[in-house]
Amino acid sequence: MKIIQYQKGNEIFIKNNSIPLFELMKLIRQRKLDTNQIGKVAYNRLQSTLNVINKSEVVHKDINNITAEELQDYFNTLTYYSNSYIKKIIEQFTQSFRYAMNKGFLLTNPMYDTIVPKSTRQDKVIRALDLEEQQRLTRYLVNSSTDFEPYRTALFIEMFMGLRVGEALALKKEDVDLHHNLIHINKTMTKDGDGKLFIGDDPKTKAGIRDVPIPKNIRSEIIQQLRLADTHKEGLLFVSNAGGYADPSNVNHVLQRICRNLGINDVTSHSLRHTFATRCIEAGMRAVALQRLMGHSDVSVTLNIYTSVFHKYKNAELEKVNNYYMSNEIFSNEPKMLESEQEDNFRQNDNGQQFDYPDYEMEI
Repeated sequence: MKIIQYQKGNEIFIKNNSIPLFELMKLIRQRKLDTNQIGKVAYNRLQSTLNVINKSEVVHKDINNITAEELQDYFNTLTYYSNSYIKKIIEQFTQSFRYAMNKGFLLTNPMYDTIVPKSTRQDKVIRALDLEEQQRLTRYLVNSSTDFEPYRTALFIEMFMGLRVGEALALKKEDVDLHHNLIHINKTMTKDGDGKLFIGDDPKTKAGIRDVPIPKNIRSEIIQQLRLADTHKEGLLFVSNAGGYADPSNVNHVLQRICRNLGINDVTSHSLRHTFATRCIEAGMRAVALQRLMGHSDVSVTLNIYTSVFHKYKNAELEKVNNYYMSNEIFSNEPKMLESEQEDNFRQNDNGQQFDYPDYEMEI
């Protein structure tokens, strides 16, 4: 009763207790942008998620009138989406109710009694090209002209430098440092909540701001693309056929068309990035170095994404350790004692007396 009396006289509580859940979600998103927790790119990605959530009736109810059963009923309708997208949607609800609890707008959190549903879809596995497939695709791109395949250099950059397709399409002449043989990645091509292309002033993550060395085998291709960029909008390396921003979706379609003709299936633009990472691991690159090249926020992300590839080369890495032990004579190189000699020594005490250990032998 004391709590209720306090709330009745609390103007802040009265003002916010009737706020619709969806308005609270928008408020939190704006606060994150204003405090630089997220950039414009992430802000627009959140807008896409909110556009989906906005179709639900429950989010337009006042937060104090929403029950766990209503939330669960809505969550159960999300099984058509992928598990990763369901997680994004649930995160918006979790953050909003946590915020409401911290501000004292609610006495109980209905999210505690809900269960996150599992998608009916199979989790998409993005695979890397194997060596033979990469050779086929590389030969095709090398023998193609830019007039025929305008995005060939973008595909090279994805496959041999590990850039995301949006990062490659946002590159401008000023981002290419031929003197130091580097490409500076600091932005990405993306879409706003209305589906309009724009260049975000930050990459997918803060760790995405990085410098990546230009491999010798595609340096000439990049130089050729720089010459073409002289006539492009804003000095962009890649533009659409109409001269505007290049759409990552179109580049993905181009890649899939090329791969189908080459007999390579189940490939997306992200497969080229995975191909780069896989070749790096196969060549013996350390996870921390790969993390920085890929622009992952933490090395654990790199290890989790490419765990199967690292596992494949685990035995080879352990053999290096074993060879190190042997070369430094950590184990003696003296001839091993025969089993019969070991047994005789084991059965003697200091006085030369013999002992039998039937229980021990049984355990062995």
